Amino acid sequence: MQKLVPMIALILALTGCAAIRANETHWTEQLLTAAGFQAEPAATAEELAHLRTLEARVFVKEMQNGEARYVYADPDVCQCLYAGSERQYQTYQKLQVEKEIAEEQASAARWTVWDRWSWPWP
Repeated sequence: MQKLVPMIALILALTGCAAIRANETHWTEQLLTAAGFQAEPAATAEELAHLRTLEARVFVKEMQNGEARYVYADPDVCQCLYAGSERQYQTYQKLQVEKEIAEEQASAARWTVWDRWSWPWP
């Protein structure tokens, strides 16, 4: 029984980390789509195997026909590669900053409400 408790705690921690990563990936992929990136799903086992060789959830800049192309590999959630131009990457960056600002404002608003109702009460 004593060995079972730490094992359960470890499993719960790993599950929690996986859930957080999936949620972050979901938001990133929504922003990628909003910025105009195109999802290229791995349609075959070979394509999926190639996708798994790429660094996951990281932007990689490639040059294609003299122009920058940004790719974002997601071998786990959507099993796809997002590809976009320099302009689409810049749009993604802007959307990411706007999302972070909105999250910070929402967090500040929650703390303001909490401060009004926190101890000591008047």
